[in-house]
Order: sequence, then structure tokens, then C-alpha cells
Amino acid sequence: MLLAAPVVAILCASPVSAQARSKDHTVGASLNVVDPAASNLGGFTAYTTTSTLRTSKGAKCFGQGTGGSGKPFTLKGPTAIGLLEDGSKFYSALRPLSITDHYLDSFGPGLCGIGSSVASGSSYWDLIVNHKESQTGGGQKIQQGDQVLWYLAPSFPAGPELRLQVPSIVPAAGDYPATVYQYDLSTGARSPAQGVTVDFASQPTDSAGHTTIHVNGPSGSVAAVGATRTSDAAIPDKALVCIGTAQTCSAGSSNPIFGSRHADRIATTPQADFVSAGKGDDTIKITAGGIDNVDCGGGKDTVIRLRADHDDHIHSNCEKVVKR
Repeated sequence: MLLAAPVVAILCASPVSAQARSKDHTVGASLNVVDPAASNLGGFTAYTTTSTLRTSKGAKCFGQGTGGSGKPFTLKGPTAIGLLEDGSKFYSALRPLSITDHYLDSFGPGLCGIGSSVASGSSYWDLIVNHKESQTGGGQKIQQGDQVLWYLAPSFPAGPELRLQVPSIVPAAGDYPATVYQYDLSTGARSPAQGVTVDFASQPTDSAGHTTIHVNGPSGSVAAVGATRTSDAAIPDKALVCIGTAQTCSAGSSNPIFGSRHADRIATTPQADFVSAGKGDDTIKITAGGIDNVDCGGGKDTVIRLRADHDDHIHSNCEKVVKR
């Protein structure tokens, strides 16, 4: 457990040269940003490496006189705050980041705001990596495949993290199972989440975390299903359910994957993915399953796909396509 609420928003900076930065490799990790008062701050996969971030004079969530200088600083290697910075370039709701360097010499910079969601009073930005609360702040190094959650907690401490599981595509309107798990932020241990309110369900989850949702609508329609529990200030979760087939749902249910400005080695998932590789000489390996949409962006890029996988859409800016 953390010692005090403001500590969770403190980052650890490590200045590096531009030459060292260019040699850093990128990693891909899932990024989720949750503000209970905001409708959607997005969840997607992003790629990151050494990052330069700017501070803001308006970042005063730690008290009067604690705003930033406006000067940039650099964090070496792939970090949780770097993932947020790189992800914000693709998702406007995450901009601007409000960061202060008031504590740079003693503790490191502090995170106050993500887009219009700004910490104030007793609220603070909590960082959770792989379902465990970070003990080192946004400067925490991350690895390929990590799950990074930034949560605007209304007060300290934050409740358990909820994770909702529903079918991403259903063939028609009707009743479908939903399961909610909860994670202990101190240990990362998972258990069924009882008493959770799930959208489109007539009953809260039972002792096994199960309930039934009823979805309705025409083919191709997408419903956002939320899971909340206010009794212990649990961190809410949300998932999308599309009515139809893999073809009719390929756009609305796609999992976004965003590359960095550097050379990335991107791998898609077995679900439908939308890949925006960005700049850099990227390699995109397409995993079988789902209908993928691949936009390679700038640079000289290579897409690796299975010969039998014919339904993916690969943009013309992908210079080389290798079939295996």
C-alpha cells in the first residue's frame, strides 16, 4: 500500500541524450485511462520508448506554488507516463497532459491532468500496472504486453479494479452472459466480483461474478457495457458488444493499436484490430483471427500475413507485404 495519496502521481526522471534516445527499442502495452466522471477516455494498445514531456505552469494539484516550469524533461526507456504521452498523440481526449516539475530534484515530476480530467482536492491519478498499484509512479518501466491503467481516484485509497468480460460479437439481439472479476491492487490477485451493476443486466453479479445482459439493436450496432460498484469505490470497467458478424462488426468492434514515431515491431491480436503504425520503418505481423485494418503510415514498412488470411485490409502505404 502506498504511504500517501500524492505519491502515486510522482514520476522518476532520467535525462538522456538525443543519441541515446534514438537507440531505444519500443514496446507495446495496453493503455486504459479511467475518470468515473468522464464518458470515455479510451482504451487501446500503444507503442513507446524514451519520451520527452513538457511541464505545465497550471499543474497545481499538489498545492499552491507547485505548478510546472513549462520546460521539457526526458524519461529514458519505455515508461508508463511515456506510454500515456505517445498514446495522447493519437487520441485527442488525452490531451493535454498536465505535469509539474516542482518536485523534479527531490521526487520527480507529478501528474495532475489528462485532457479535461484534472486532479483536485482529494482526487489523484493512480497508476496500476498489470493490476497492481505502482510503487514508483509514472517513471515505472514497462514491458511488452503490460496492462497500464491510469485512474482518477476520487480519494485515497482506490478500490479494487473491476474487469468485465462479455462477448465482443453476438449474432443477434438477445440475452448473453457477462462475468466481472476484481483485482486486489496490492497483490494483483483476481477473484469473482459480486454485487457489481452491469449495464443492460436486470440483476447485479452473483457470488461467482456472473450475470446476464440483454442487448438489442440492428446488425452492426455497438453497445458500450459498463460495470460499476460504488459500495467500495471499485474502479469501473467498460466493454463493447457488437450485434452481427465479423464482417458487419469489423469497424465498430476493432481494437486500436497505435505505433510510435520509431521503428516498431507490431503484432495484432486474434480479434479484429485497427493498426495505425505511424512514422518509422515498422514491421506489422498479422495474427490470424478477426478482420484487421492496417494503416502503415510513414516510413518503409513490412506487413507479414498468413497466405490463408484473405479478409484483412492492408493500406497502400504498406510498402512490402510478405505472405507466409
